[in-house]
Amino acid sequence: MRLLAVLSAAAVLAAAAGPGAAVAQATSPASCVWEKLPKQKRDELQVIYDRSLDEGLQAFLFTEVELNDAYKSCGVQGSDEIGKALGSYEIEVMMTDWLARNYGVTRAGLNAAWVAAAPTVRLAVPLPDGAERTRTVETVLGKAAEAAGIPEADRVPGPAMTRLALYLLNRGRREAIELAAHI
Repeated sequence: MRLLAVLSAAAVLAAAAGPGAAVAQATSPASCVWEKLPKQKRDELQVIYDRSLDEGLQAFLFTEVELNDAYKSCGVQGSDEIGKALGSYEIEVMMTDWLARNYGVTRAGLNAAWVAAAPTVRLAVPLPDGAERTRTVETVLGKAAEAAGIPEADRVPGPAMTRLALYLLNRGRREAIELAAHI
C-alpha cells in the first residue's frame, strides 16, 4: 500500500512538472547547493539511507551556516522553495546511488525512466480511483523500470520499485518547485 501511495504521488508531481521537465537539467539550483554542502555529511546521509530508508527520509544533518554558505556560493536565496527543492534533490541522489549499487542503474537509465514515465503520467492525471488507479500507476512505473534497466524479475513491489518511485516523485517535485519559483 505504501508503494502505491508513493507511486500515486509521483504521478501527480511529475504531471505538475510540465512538458519541459522530461529533459534533465545539467545543473539545477538544488544540485548546485547539494554539491557545496560538506561531502562528509552527504556521505553520512548515504549510510543512514542504506541502513533504513525511513531513517534517511527523516535525517537532517546540515547546519544553517552550511546551508547559507552553499546558497550563497550558488547564487540562490535561502527560501522554503529552495529548501524543498534541495530535500527532493537529496532523495534523488540517494535513490540514484542505491539503484546504481544494487541494480547497476545508470544516471542515463534514470533519465530514460523519467522520459518514459513523465508523458504517460501527465496523460493519466487525474488518476482514476481504485483498481484502475493501481493499474495506471503500475503501468507507468513498469515502463520507467524497463527504461531504467531494472531486471524484469525486480519490477514488482519491493525495494527497487520503491526507490525508483521515490526518484521519480522527487525529481518531479524538485523540477516543479524550481520552475514555479524561478530558482
